Order: sequence, then structure tokens, then C-alpha cells
Amino acid sequence: MKRISKKMLLAAGFVWMLHPAIAIGLDETGTVQNDASKAVSTDDLDSADSSDADTREFVLRYQFREGESFRYRSEKLERLNITVGEQSKTDVTRTQQVRQFAVSNLDESGRADLLMQFESVELSRQVNDDAPVVYRSSMNPEEVPRIFAVFAKRLQGKAARFSVVPTGASPRDLGEVIASEDKDSTAAWLVMPLPKKAVTIGEPWKHFSSVKVRIAKDVMREIRMLTTYRLESVDDGIARIKFTTSPAIRLKSTSVQALLIAAVPRGYCLLDIEAGRIIKRVARNNRSVHGVKGPGSLLTYSAEAIEDLLPEDTTVSQR
Repeated sequence: MKRISKKMLLAAGFVWMLHPAIAIGLDETGTVQNDASKAVSTDDLDSADSSDADTREFVLRYQFREGESFRYRSEKLERLNITVGEQSKTDVTRTQQVRQFAVSNLDESGRADLLMQFESVELSRQVNDDAPVVYRSSMNPEEVPRIFAVFAKRLQGKAARFSVVPTGASPRDLGEVIASEDKDSTAAWLVMPLPKKAVTIGEPWKHFSSVKVRIAKDVMREIRMLTTYRLESVDDGIARIKFTTSPAIRLKSTSVQALLIAAVPRGYCLLDIEAGRIIKRVARNNRSVHGVKGPGSLLTYSAEAIEDLLPEDTTVSQR
């Protein structure tokens, strides 16, 4: 019987900043195949009833002002469980954070540079029935728990900077993200790609990107991803956009599926069309991978992430 080590548990790669994931693939017909080979259309995003069609067209664009700043508060709860034979281990991670963005170098086309900094971060991790281990960005270096030491050091590093255009982050920022490692993937999270042309209710648009996963100490594998967005509704100037992401090819390796289990989103966001700003984003996940540690083993992952734009006068308490 195999023992479940902490290394095995963490091998699935918690992604505290990225979206939840589904480790499935896309075949040549444009349908997604799950591990049971059940086809599901990538356009099946629970859209509104098409029998009552809304023919209005909407131009969706981001808008920024030189020198402005804005903040997002996010909360995420993740639960990872691995079962091998009769042994089972569960890791629960909670994340709360506030990020501040500053706008500079705005040009006539609407392109701007964004500088992102963490205003506050709180992390907790609990393994089985052990007491949770907690990290807060307000801690002194000697107070930081050992398991969060690397993360705390990274927070002290150079702030993330990326360029954005009215339809989303620039290609150099959105073209590649590093699962579990690259804080600059914040660009993809903050300003998802918007359609270049006007869209109607129910109309989809798609975006290809790539994700690199670490399959060995010095070995990275690049996985091409497809994200499908759909304008679900527009009420009082607020656009509700649903999205789902999956690998653009079918993945046979259970180890790669496990690495991606928390890295790809399915959810929705709310865009204030007049303000040109995302005001809310929700992503949920409930996935599993069989056989990742041999026959009879099971890796399950569930998560919910909610992010809200904070009003300008909001004060965030730091413990």
C-alpha cells in the first residue's frame, strides 16, 4: 500500500491566483471530451432561451484614465483530496487578498500600462484535522510560517506591470501564463479578452493561449488552451459574460491532468459597459482525476473564487 506524503499532496499544484480548472480536451470536431468520452459542446454555457432573442448589439471595451487607481478584493476556498487505497489526505486552502492597480502611459488608442501591487494578503492551509497554518502580509519576517516563506518573499519582489488595450491585455501578456508560478498572469485575470466587434446576446468569442506546467524538476510542458466566452445578458448597463476553458487537445496523461486541475476557469464576470470595468468575477470548480498515483487512486479538487471591484472609499482592515 502506498503512503501519501506531503509532496504527493502538493504535486497537484494549488493555484491560489489562477482560475479553477477542468482537465479535459478538444477534439477535431470542436467538442470537448471528458475522461468518460462524453461529448459536450464548448458553446453550451447555459445561455438564455434563444426563443426570445435579443437583437441589440453591444460594444464591449475597457476604459482607463491616466493616473487613476482601483482595487479588487478576492476570496478563494480550495479543497484538494488525494486517496490511495485506504489512505486519504485533504488539504484546504483559504485566500483573501486586496490588489491595487495604477494606470500610467495612457495613449490616444486607449492602450495603458497597469502596475499591480498587493495591498493585503491572508492565506491559511489546513491538512486533515490539523490546526490551520496562517500567513498574513502584515507579519514580520520572523513570524512567517515556513510553508509560506517562499510565497512571502515573492510578495516583496518587483510589482507586476503589463500593458492593456481596450479589448484586453496585450498579446505578449495574454499569450503565455505559468500555472502556479507566474504572478504576471494577473493580466489575464483582470482584463480578459473582449470581442473586437459588437456582439449580441448569446454570441460567443474565443481566445487561445498556452499554459506551462512543470512535469519534472527541470522539465516544463506547454499546453495550448481554448477559452470560450459568451455574452449571456445585459441588464441596466451591466454585461454578464460566461466563460469556460479547457485544453485545446485531448490529454491522455493523468499527471498532466492533475497539474491542470486547478488552473483553468469556468464561471462568469460582470462588466460595467459605460465604465469599461469588470466589477465582479466568480469561478467555481469540482473536478477529479483517476489513477494519478496508480490504480485505485483518486484526486479531487473543488474551489470557489469571488472577486469584487472595491468602491473608492472602501477601507480594508489589516490584522
